[in-house]
Formats: sequence, C-alpha cells, structure tokens
Amino acid sequence: MKRVIITGMLILFSISFCGAQSIQEQKRLQEQQQKIIEEQKKREAEAAAVKKKQEELAKKQADEAEIKERKRLSGMQLTLDDIFYLINAEYVSSINTFLTSREWETFGRELDGYENLPEYKASYWNPKSSLFGAAFLPNILVLHLGSFDNLVEYYVYDKDYLRRLENEIKAKGYQEIPRERSIFIGAEKTYRNDQYEVGVSYSDNSFSVLNYKDIEFYRAEYARLEKEAFERANQPATLHLYRIRNRSTLGGLIGLVPRYDVLLDNVVVGNSNANWKTTTTVTNMGPKTVSATIDGRSAEVQINFEPGGVYYVRSDISSFRNDTGKTRDIKQKDGTTKKEPIMEILYTPTLQLVDKSVGEREYDAIK
Repeated sequence: MKRVIITGMLILFSISFCGAQSIQEQKRLQEQQQKIIEEQKKREAEAAAVKKKQEELAKKQADEAEIKERKRLSGMQLTLDDIFYLINAEYVSSINTFLTSREWETFGRELDGYENLPEYKASYWNPKSSLFGAAFLPNILVLHLGSFDNLVEYYVYDKDYLRRLENEIKAKGYQEIPRERSIFIGAEKTYRNDQYEVGVSYSDNSFSVLNYKDIEFYRAEYARLEKEAFERANQPATLHLYRIRNRSTLGGLIGLVPRYDVLLDNVVVGNSNANWKTTTTVTNMGPKTVSATIDGRSAEVQINFEPGGVYYVRSDISSFRNDTGKTRDIKQKDGTTKKEPIMEILYTPTLQLVDKSVGEREYDAIK
C-alpha cells in the first residue's frame, strides 16, 4: 500500500513539473515573437523616414528646377518691338525664323477666326520647355495670320510685365478709347493711335495688337468687291436677234420671204423677217433654247446664259424644191402632152449663235 502511494505521488509530481515547463516555453515564445514584431516596426519606421527624406529632397529639387525654369521663361518674354515685328511680318517663313531663333516653338493651329474677325487664322507658340507642357506654360503667343496683316494675342508671364507693356504703349502716345469702340471685344482696356489698336486684360494677362486702319480699309475694299460680285451675279444677260436680207434669191432681193416667230424657251421674243433685229433681256441664268419653226420644219440653238453675258443669234432661211406628188400636162411641139411633176419651194428657218464681234458688226449694220 505504501508503494502505491509513493508511485501516485511521483506521477503527480511529474505532471506538475511538465506543466510548469510548458508555461515557461510558451512565455519564451511569446517574448521572441514580440521582439520580432518590434524589430519589423523599427525597420518600417526607418524605411518610411528614408522615403520621406527622399521625397522631400525630390520636391526641393523639383521646386528649384521650376523656379529656375520659370526664371528662364520670364527672360524669354517678347518685347514691344518683337510684337510689332510680328504684326507687320509679311511672310509666315520670316515669322517662323524669328520665333524659332528665340527658342520658341509652335504647338498647334486652328481654322477658327479671332472672335469677330473671321478673316484671321490662328497659330499657337510658346518657349521651348522640358518642364512645362504647352497648355501650362505661363508664356503663350497666339499669332493670328490675316490675309493682309497679322494680329498678336500675347499671354505674358505675369501682371508686372503686362503693366510694363501697357505703360510703354501709353508712353508712345496711345490713347484709351471706350470699350464699345474696341475691336477687341473682350479687352478690359483698349488703346489706339492713328494706326494700331492695343487690348489689355489683367484677368488673363493678355496683350493684343492689330492694325485697325488696315482692317477698316480692307473691309471697305472687300465690301466693295463683294458688292460688285453680287451685282455681276445678278446682272441680266442680253440676247440680240437679227436677220440680214438674203439678196442671193429673188424673194430675198425684193423682200418676199417667209416670216417666222423666234422663241426663247417656247416664249415668242420676235418675228424674224428681212432686215430685222430685236433685243431681249434674260434674267434667269442657265441653259435655254432659242428656236423657230416654219410649217413643221424647225431650227434651234442652245445657249448657256451667264450674268452680264451678251449673245448674238443670226436668223435666216434656207429653201429647197419639193415634189408635191402631183403632175400637170405640158403640151409638146409635136402636139402631144407630157406629164410633168409639180414642184414647190419650201423654206426652213436657220439659227446660228455667232461670235460677239461678228454679231455686233452685223447687228449694228441693220438700219
């Protein structure tokens, strides 16, 4: 019995000892895991600090580069003399050479006219820059190429430079005019001398220049040319019809020739007879038919009438002998009779479109 008790006590001791060992091992493992987590956090914090330092350095370098680039672009601004050179440049090639020599480049063109000046076509320019895209450059030139001169719309670097350009214009004697008289309908201020108009807007830092005297002159000239073109387009055509007496025939010699109506698109415009002439006005342009008929025998001529055109049509007749299918008895010398076909003379109208110089001479000769 004593042996059994001792054995049981040994078993209980072993169990207690093993349990204590297991708890210590778990505690050790937990401490080891916590240490690993703390070391990982430390490494992540160090990496984040390095990354932040790199980002701050990159931002500092980018800011310095932007400041340097903006300073460079500020020094590339166009002067007032440059702007007026572009205004008066006659050839696109000279404009391209002028701007590219100053390290400017074009970044687009469009066909739209400038606001209320549709005769201008736009060309966009800016200084070359590896840092800024074309749409974000602080120094943009919109050069509107006109048919007789150019229009400059210049977005300057800053308001100080815009103010400087405005003061230069005022110093040259330009006078401010009311906005309602301005061609630059969006300008906040407008100045003029006896030839140029200058628009200034501080809301978008724009400085615009054009030769308004040329515009007024050429617009008046264009209006005159357009009016003349309109009048020419609506000017009626003139059709001269005439007939010279044909003295090669007996009937023509004594004036016994058939008369006939002359029609223009089935409307009678005259009655052709010997030594006859008439003139009619044509208001509807395009192809038309001049025609005439004698007993079913007809003639016609096609004319494509144009505004202001002058046309001459010579009318006449031609004749031929026609067998009527009837006969008549002709007494012969020997007393016999012979049947002979009965012939008739038929007439056909003729119409001919003649050269203006020929027609004018023949028409005027008819009295």
